Amino acid sequence: MERALAVVNVTSAVGSGKIYFQDGEIVHAQFVNLEGTDALKEIINLKGGSFSVERNIKPPKTTIRKSFNNLMLELFAKTDEEVAEVEVEEFSIISQVKKIPDEVYQKLDKEISSLFSFDSNLKGFGIYDSEGNTLYLKGEDFGSLISELSRIKGFVECSIELENNKIIYIKKEDDNFFVIEISNTSLSLIKVRFPKMINNLKEIIKGGK
Repeated sequence: MERALAVVNVTSAVGSGKIYFQDGEIVHAQFVNLEGTDALKEIINLKGGSFSVERNIKPPKTTIRKSFNNLMLELFAKTDEEVAEVEVEEFSIISQVKKIPDEVYQKLDKEISSLFSFDSNLKGFGIYDSEGNTLYLKGEDFGSLISELSRIKGFVECSIELENNKIIYIKKEDDNFFVIEISNTSLSLIKVRFPKMINNLKEIIKGGK
């Protein structure tokens, strides 16, 4: 926030690392034998430790070239993906979705399933309430990411570009978060195609309240 030139030194039981800031952006990270976003992810996921800040320390190199906000969103998204891959093998994600009446859920499922049958590029669709609780889920669960976004005052929408031409588009409407995971589709096309669909889903949810 201070647009500082600094390094954050991190020490933990499993290793030590550094996060370099230049003009307020993270430009390099290292942790044990890792560098870049891989190192930053390990540091963020540490369960304990301590840190100190040194001002006016220039980074030795640049391994990260994304804005701070996009970087944080991407890291949280990737963490959610990994958790989902482990949990899906143990139990059904859909079995956890019990935050809305069955009748409303069935209507949502009918609308969203028709969208999946129409567009093979659509990989996932989720609806969450303002606290990050799942209302509907088809695909991977980004609940912890939504919990973080729900803390941002005035949040409206964002997009995250992942590997393999995949985009995660998140839109907040009426205190609900709509998450679309889609591949081989431009962000501009996503913003044109999905508002009407989201409006239809909003009306279904309102009818169940």
